[in-house]
Amino acid sequence: MKKHKVMGMILCLLPLAAFLLAYNRLPQQVPIHFDIRGQANGFLPKVWAVIGIPGLFVLIQAFQIVKVTGQEKGGIWRLYLIPGIAWVVTGVILCAAVL
Repeated sequence: MKKHKVMGMILCLLPLAAFLLAYNRLPQQVPIHFDIRGQANGFLPKVWAVIGIPGLFVLIQAFQIVKVTGQEKGGIWRLYLIPGIAWVVTGVILCAAVL
């Protein structure tokens, strides 16, 4: 179980690397929210997006690790749910910002 907790946390930190690699290509205002037509209608300054979004997912993952502890049976998949969501959100934001 411990290796899954560590791996889940590492997977949550990897979007930070993706944001840092794309940092120079990101606009000053990074789109983070989209309306029903796919138009960006919520923005964050570049620095807050790069540090804040992965940081938020790390905090959520830390909470999840505490919550799953003691629920050994059937709880391992939950340790990978937040990292998966983090990667999807990171991909959408980077595609919208860079393309």
